[in-house]
Amino acid sequence: MVKLFISFATEEFVTPAHSEILIKIASILSDRCITGSFHLTGEFARYLRDNQRCDIIEVLRQHEIGYHSNTHGAYPFIGSICENNTWDSTVEKLMRTEAKGLLDIENIFGRRPTYYVTEFTKAPQLIYALRCLGIDLLGFSGLPESAEVPFCWYTGSLCYTGPMMGIESPPHTDRLQNMKDKFDLLYQQEKAKGPNGVIKLFNHPYKFAYNNTIASWVSKNKIYQSYNIHTPWIVPQESLYPEKITASLFSEFEDLLDYILDKDDTEFLSTSDIALPYSNKPPRFIPCEIFSELLQQIDDNIIWLKVGATIFSPCEIFALMTYALKFYSIYHTLPDSLPLRDPLGPVLESRALNEAVDVSIDVIMGNIAAIDRELEFSQQSPCEMEFSDTKIPLASAYLAFAKMLQNPIVKSGDLTFQPTGLLPKITSDDYFAAQLWTKESYPAGFTGENICTHCRLQSWTYKPAS
Repeated sequence: MVKLFISFATEEFVTPAHSEILIKIASILSDRCITGSFHLTGEFARYLRDNQRCDIIEVLRQHEIGYHSNTHGAYPFIGSICENNTWDSTVEKLMRTEAKGLLDIENIFGRRPTYYVTEFTKAPQLIYALRCLGIDLLGFSGLPESAEVPFCWYTGSLCYTGPMMGIESPPHTDRLQNMKDKFDLLYQQEKAKGPNGVIKLFNHPYKFAYNNTIASWVSKNKIYQSYNIHTPWIVPQESLYPEKITASLFSEFEDLLDYILDKDDTEFLSTSDIALPYSNKPPRFIPCEIFSELLQQIDDNIIWLKVGATIFSPCEIFALMTYALKFYSIYHTLPDSLPLRDPLGPVLESRALNEAVDVSIDVIMGNIAAIDRELEFSQQSPCEMEFSDTKIPLASAYLAFAKMLQNPIVKSGDLTFQPTGLLPKITSDDYFAAQLWTKESYPAGFTGENICTHCRLQSWTYKPAS
């Protein structure tokens, strides 16, 4: 069985035709017993309320409601918030602005969004801020895909990493056949994965109304440079389709859905239902035997690891190690079980060691409780630890602590911290390796370099879902 979900970026409140487009889409889906996933901006929800479009609110309530940021990321520009502030300041600012959108949608639609999708999820600060606001399911991401499952955990949120098929291209004589051909390729690919075969279909509803390659509400109003709540909105009149073209696009949309439904091994679900089998979190306490087996897998690479059915991120493993060492420093024995915590990765960069450093085990044991307490209180992995005026980066500490715990802990002598790379192995993937993240529509001079840095630092939290 290949599972599918169909998702709509529901954001356009400028073009009047868009409202009627939504009613038509919702009706097409309901007629086929398909639950669509509509992720709304707070601004769009407020538009429906202020214009008393209770008809649209009601038809969308029959489907799944997601979140698409408060103002499509435009006011204030989410990218600049993430780029120009510290981690903690960014999260604080985003929680304040995004709570507004979430609460408005909840008040207007009578229920809280179940997932979110935005173009700014390259910034882990946003993923974490929304997690803090209670939305920890990301409906699409560019994060590395596991060969086995279509979801991963990243900064504590469950993120979709499987294939996505856009179904929104401009009119063309071969448009429907091209979509069918693309679907068939994905269908055969995902069918081979058995119960983990998933395809996401994606659409911007306004693309039934106009050709966004000519002009869109985003480009026409330059929302990322000059979003002004007092300025009248400009409708992209020059790109509007005649009614005949819109009708043709809807006809092809229905034909594609029926083509998919005619296959006897496909099933449409909501975004949250697709995610449900992968959302189970591991047990809160890990037996010492599992911890020992986990430690034996650690070599010179920092990667996520699996013991039995449980997968551990490097952050989780490091938190287990600091707890074990803290416990040992107090009771002179390892615990029977260890709490599994899910801290963030470091939020600051550190320098690699130039040479091996020896530190007294007495000094380590005297400091480990403070390190563990700081990790617990901040919910962040330390970028470095200080022992006897020597700063040890997280990666060197991770590998040294693992070697210390892989054997019976010696009570005296030194522990050697070796020079090593600063980041987990997964950062060789293009998603994490990128140095810049920007678009022509973003403010002049915006590079996204700091966002990419934070993205790499949070690679410590990455692991496939189980």
